[in-house]
Amino acid sequence: MRSATPRQSLSKYGETSEAVTTLDNAASALNRSGRLPDAEAAYRRALTAARSLFPEDGPVTQLIRYHLASCLLDQHRPGESAVLTAGLSAATLSLAEQNPGWPDLLSQQAKQIDSER
Repeated sequence: MRSATPRQSLSKYGETSEAVTTLDNAASALNRSGRLPDAEAAYRRALTAARSLFPEDGPVTQLIRYHLASCLLDQHRPGESAVLTAGLSAATLSLAEQNPGWPDLLSQQAKQIDSER
């Protein structure tokens, strides 16, 4: 039996890697428009689907964890955010989204988490 590739649909969720990306993008749009509870729900769905398709320490899963953590910080929930950001890697995040600023972004997020606790 062959294992599923990221582009194959999973019957458990009926989603593909493209659907995960679409959910993450929709959540980001909701987040930018200030609809934080809706954004959180979409990020959580994207994260659940990503975890079913990709490893926990993989680029896509880490990127969605970062996005959800940021959304939770916007809602003043640093404890939940800290759990999601534990173990995030700037190098791995750069594989999902090229950004030379990942080290600074992770550092800023950690400082915000600490200041809100």
